[in-house]
Amino acid sequence: MYETDREQLDLLKNFWREYGRWIVVAVMAGLALGYVWRGWKMHQTTQEISANEWYQKVLVLQAKNIDVAEEVKTVNELKHQFPNTPYASLGALVLATQSANAQQYDVALSELQWVATQGSSTVFKDIANIRIARLEAQQSHWTQALSALSKITDTDYQPLADETRGDIYRAEHNEPLAHKAYQQAMEGYQRLNIDNPLLKMKLAT
Repeated sequence: MYETDREQLDLLKNFWREYGRWIVVAVMAGLALGYVWRGWKMHQTTQEISANEWYQKVLVLQAKNIDVAEEVKTVNELKHQFPNTPYASLGALVLATQSANAQQYDVALSELQWVATQGSSTVFKDIANIRIARLEAQQSHWTQALSALSKITDTDYQPLADETRGDIYRAEHNEPLAHKAYQQAMEGYQRLNIDNPLLKMKLAT
């Protein structure tokens, strides 16, 4: 037993002499990574909270119907400080709606273009592109409108994009393409189990 214990002790000493420093390095690296990860998660949480506070400011400005210029300033700050948060995209979409309602189409399109290219998710980007298409169509910019719709990537938004495409073709008096787009939209809505009575009326006319 003594020889066996002595051999085990010698083996352990040799092992530690050869690999001990690497074990220490690995443990220290693991601890460092743990601290970095916790620090990053805390930073993300802080960013989300701060971004939400700025977004709430945007909503307050909208509710008070204050001059759009003040809202533009607030949204720009939100986008600048927290561009990768959903609140930046939401703030830009809110501003785009208010600007479009005030017929400030350049401001609306600028905000929508930002979301379409810098948005924090494909959902926001698709929503922005559909709204760009509608706003461009409202100004008879048919080519730009159709171009925006071609950028839709989420299949859940494709039926809405197809319906909007149909509206554009109908406005251009291109009934064959309008009907085709409406039919594609109807099939897409059916796959999503969504009933769209207005689209049925469009198809019937």
